[in-house]
Amino acid sequence: MIDVIVRAAKPEDAYAISVVRVETWGAAYRGILPDSYLDGLRAGDRAEQLRQAIAGEGHKEYFFVAEDDGVVVGFAICGPERDGSGRYKGEVYAIYVLPAFQRRGIGRLLMRAAVAKLGELGFTSMLLWTPEKNAYCLFYERLGGARIAAKTYDIGGTPVDLAAYGWEKLPY
Repeated sequence: MIDVIVRAAKPEDAYAISVVRVETWGAAYRGILPDSYLDGLRAGDRAEQLRQAIAGEGHKEYFFVAEDDGVVVGFAICGPERDGSGRYKGEVYAIYVLPAFQRRGIGRLLMRAAVAKLGELGFTSMLLWTPEKNAYCLFYERLGGARIAAKTYDIGGTPVDLAAYGWEKLPY
């Protein structure tokens, strides 16, 4: 059993979050996004943007990291629902765990942190968007999410079919 700590992210976590993003996208989205796009992702490319977002005063995005022995192995980002659907007020924008640390409950810990923050913000419902062909859709379903919508979104010049999972009542 690993000892994982989930905590609010700090600006200095930005590069580690970027590393997790690059590694998880490469594993999870191979076959969904072009190999050339995934192979071109670099951790440093978005680290400064993430650092600024984490450091932002009065920001609307909330970042959490999961650490194992001081190393960031996963992250989650949440905040107000971005598309203005009206029905679902909160949103989990991202949740990723390094492949070597998956299936150990870390995703659930990160989801709990994000849900707790959404509850603190006064939201009682939430959604998240994910590629429709994402092998981890079952994770959201096991947490009680129901597929509620679909759309196509451009990621790196490739149209990707996305599915939204919604919770009319926050889980946990």
